[in-house]
Amino acid sequence: NILPAGAAGNATAVQAAPWLPMSPLTKTYPPHFQDQYDMYQNLLYATPGLQDSALTKYYKDASFGVQPQQVESIETLATADGNVTIIRDKQFGVPHIYGDTVQAMAYGAGYATAEDRLFLIDVLRHYGAGHLSELVGPSCGNQQMDHDQLQLTGYTQQDKDNQLAHIDSLGAIGHEGRTMIHSYVGGINQFIGDLSNPLSSKFGQMPVEYPLATGSAVPGAWKDSDIIDIASLVGGIFGKGGGDEVASGHLLQFLQNKFPGNSGQDALAMFRDFHEVNDPNAPTVVTAKSFPYELQGPVTTKNAFTDPAAAVTDPSPGAVHPDCEGYVSFLQNFHLPTVLSNALLVDAKHSASGRPIAVMGPQVGYYAPQILQEVDLHAPDYDARGASFPGTSFIVELGRGQDYAWSATSADTDVVDQRLLEMCPDHGTAPDNKYYKLNGVCVKMDYHDDAETALTKPGGMGVIITLHHAIYRNNPADPVQGVVLGFTKTPGAQPIDVAIVSQRSTYQHELDSAEGFLRWQHPSLTHDAQSWQEGAAKIGYTFNWFYADNQDIAYYVSGHDPIRPSDLDATLPTWGGRADTNWTGFLADNAHPNEINPPQGFLASWNNKPAPQFGASDATYGFGPIFRQRTLADNITQQFALHNNQITRANLVDAMEQGASVDLTGARVEPELEAYLAIAGLSLDPATTGAMMTHLHSWVTNGAHRIRAQHGNTEYNDPSGVATMDELNPKLISAVFNSVFCANPSSCTPAEQYSIRGLAAGYNKHPMGFTDLPSGRNGSSYDGGWEGYMWKVLRQLRGAAVAQPFSAEMMSHVCSGGAAACPGKILQAITDTYNAMKTANGGSANVGGWTKNDNLVFCASNSCPTQMPAYDNISFTVAGLISQPDMDWQNRPTFQQVVDFPSHRPRNAGTQAVVSDASTGSLPNTGAQRDVSAAALAGLAGAIAVVGIGRRRRRRRRAAVSA
Repeated sequence: NILPAGAAGNATAVQAAPWLPMSPLTKTYPPHFQDQYDMYQNLLYATPGLQDSALTKYYKDASFGVQPQQVESIETLATADGNVTIIRDKQFGVPHIYGDTVQAMAYGAGYATAEDRLFLIDVLRHYGAGHLSELVGPSCGNQQMDHDQLQLTGYTQQDKDNQLAHIDSLGAIGHEGRTMIHSYVGGINQFIGDLSNPLSSKFGQMPVEYPLATGSAVPGAWKDSDIIDIASLVGGIFGKGGGDEVASGHLLQFLQNKFPGNSGQDALAMFRDFHEVNDPNAPTVVTAKSFPYELQGPVTTKNAFTDPAAAVTDPSPGAVHPDCEGYVSFLQNFHLPTVLSNALLVDAKHSASGRPIAVMGPQVGYYAPQILQEVDLHAPDYDARGASFPGTSFIVELGRGQDYAWSATSADTDVVDQRLLEMCPDHGTAPDNKYYKLNGVCVKMDYHDDAETALTKPGGMGVIITLHHAIYRNNPADPVQGVVLGFTKTPGAQPIDVAIVSQRSTYQHELDSAEGFLRWQHPSLTHDAQSWQEGAAKIGYTFNWFYADNQDIAYYVSGHDPIRPSDLDATLPTWGGRADTNWTGFLADNAHPNEINPPQGFLASWNNKPAPQFGASDATYGFGPIFRQRTLADNITQQFALHNNQITRANLVDAMEQGASVDLTGARVEPELEAYLAIAGLSLDPATTGAMMTHLHSWVTNGAHRIRAQHGNTEYNDPSGVATMDELNPKLISAVFNSVFCANPSSCTPAEQYSIRGLAAGYNKHPMGFTDLPSGRNGSSYDGGWEGYMWKVLRQLRGAAVAQPFSAEMMSHVCSGGAAACPGKILQAITDTYNAMKTANGGSANVGGWTKNDNLVFCASNSCPTQMPAYDNISFTVAGLISQPDMDWQNRPTFQQVVDFPSHRPRNAGTQAVVSDASTGSLPNTGAQRDVSAAALAGLAGAIAVVGIGRRRRRRRRAAVSA
């Protein structure tokens, strides 16, 4: 596996001194801060043609345990539940944790997490609680993050205590999870105590961010409920879909106002053209069977709309201090991504080894230190190694078990609804006197004030201020529970005062998903594809899950998916406070998209639609005919053809990495444009626009890659192709669709169309931007864009087949005059692109020598990179003091596994394997018994002797090793 940049994330004041502003010292990285950076980056230049023998240059050994000669340090902690040993390997510093009990192991995991990510997990727990300003200062950015997070959760301490009690009630495995949380927090607190204990080897190793950023020399103690704050942050961002119905309603209302014909049915048809809930052309992970869910319902009086022109009153206006603009944010750019990717799995029949192979992992952005943490966890009947979000790392969320591996991509299934509550006249002026109609009766909203006290600047400068977050929720008697996002009005001559409430199926149940994850850690509970799917079904968050062992590949879409009434449109807002709009149940386990060993011989996912007839959520507009997953599926099929249906692990890595540099817009839209030009009779000047399109087509024919010949080059292999496509795409979209969204199609106003760095990037009335370009600098790209819309229009214009074509209403309004006007508009877009490119490149007519477009010209006067590779480079978000350099752009998972298991235990419950498969460099022997406290630790005696650390009550890492 691989997880850049490195395992470590805490630095002492001495280690961090070179990184302070104006420091004359040479910037050097502490141990294990950057030792996976080059491995990750350099894979881009090793494909195609990678061989299995070279995989270890780009991925590290992900065996259980540590070979004796690779032991860097050993610590043994005594806990109330038994001993736990933490072993670090020399090469990468990954913690390998062995406990007498699962509780002791969890304690060690907490201790190791604090060693590697103490400041980061402190940021995450405060962010998850909506109290980040309390930790690092109330900048505008931090105050807004607190405000937004509390609108996602709004939990009281009692709410969190109730969640802890609830997971404890979920049978034996739920009780195990509850006790592990307590032990994990104990391990974190022991490390914090050791930092200030003069008798501890950790004394003096306080992460530098505490005195520098928080004004405190000592971190605050943790409590069990802090884990809920982190779980709600991670699950609420990564594991949800939907919840954007009001914006969808505004798009429909805009179209109805502009195109009122046919009693609003024309506008509704156009709205559904844009919101492709169930496009038969959409690429899916499961291809051979359908899973009907959330198919399009009618718009009825159960749907509700807000007035787009009416102000939305924030429930908590005091949460963002009016003087915040002057404050400094230590974490001004800290944010979490929302997109995960990708997974490629091939069955045994198509593998050269005769066993399934997989290349898979999540794309969660790039952080310093990384937002994921790698751990290797072992206890009686508990074996897992892989990546977890720090603060939840007593379980492995993405990784491997004894003889199987699993991973995820985001699914965006619709588990969140926005509802409108009809407000009653207030029964007083106090903030806790807001009432709404529940089944026709006025009931009081639940209210509490969530107050946080913060210094006005990081580092302890300034006066103390208190920020008040007013949290309104549904009445406790209401079966719908959620947080009020704002107060506004309905449209019409007699508007109704309403509250917008967000209803999430995992609300108040963030910890429940641990039941599914814990099943995967236990070899007695997960022993084949079917038993693994049982675990996936217990996860309430919405993810595409993938599995591989030595016999099967498997897939399951998790999520606590609501079943809604069929007599309303679930993509639009609905009334709350009415029994006839409430959810009627939840999707049965076997109705979730799932498959084992698909007939096509592979599974490929890149956040695309899970299965035919599995409807897109209200917030997902990109499930049309073009999606980036097609690149992976095509690459796998090509590898099958090249290797006679017998591909290797390296061939599959090739398929993934070749997709990592593809410009999706160029690869999928340009060929349709060429086909259209061929039959439209458009005349291109061979010396100008014709030369430009010929060069662009040549770049696309060669794969449309955004890649340099080698690391360090200042330009892409074909900078002209890349720059021209980025310039042409928004001009094509504007030529076709400006007449739908703008009053003057030749000149959209900023209120109608927004720009990013000089180029048109989207329409303000449409929830989806034109394209997700690499210039976002976070790695993941081309996830959702207008490529499918342009593909449809161009094909329909030339009479080619489209499974779900744009409606006649849409086609009558494109290009400022319908299909007949499109040739002239498209020709003008091409001409405008040529002129813009020529100007951007100093008047040069040499299309092959172009290196800039309007974006890069914009950057020349706005202090951003003016060469395309640097403009696209991945930029690490700094969540501490020590940063990482920009990385060459590649669109691939942040944490990634390469999987091929040569053996497997008997496929029945209750069988277990040995503690370590690294001590001998081989896989676990089948049927071996577990005894961590005696046999397992005894087996580590040789490794302990290697490092020569004397036995003490608590074994410590060597002082020279970075925490």
